[in-house]
Amino acid sequence: MAPALLAGAPEMGWAWLQQGERKAIEVWEGHERLRGERQEPDQVLCFGAQRPARELLGEEFGRLATDWLGPLQPRLLAAEP
Repeated sequence: MAPALLAGAPEMGWAWLQQGERKAIEVWEGHERLRGERQEPDQVLCFGAQRPARELLGEEFGRLATDWLGPLQPRLLAAEP
């Protein structure tokens, strides 16, 4: 189930990797100007629309984000115009 946490929440994973836990929570839960990723239909189906980010975040989430997305980050940054 743990890999599904990261695969199911790519925006949250990128936010965590690039800007840390606080930004990941914001991306997942949203606020008055930002629709939370947890409101996306696929996320609602997988995790429910009200699941707090803290239930998804943890040591394993950080490890998976680093292992899976970390190697892609320099390549994506290098490809930007």
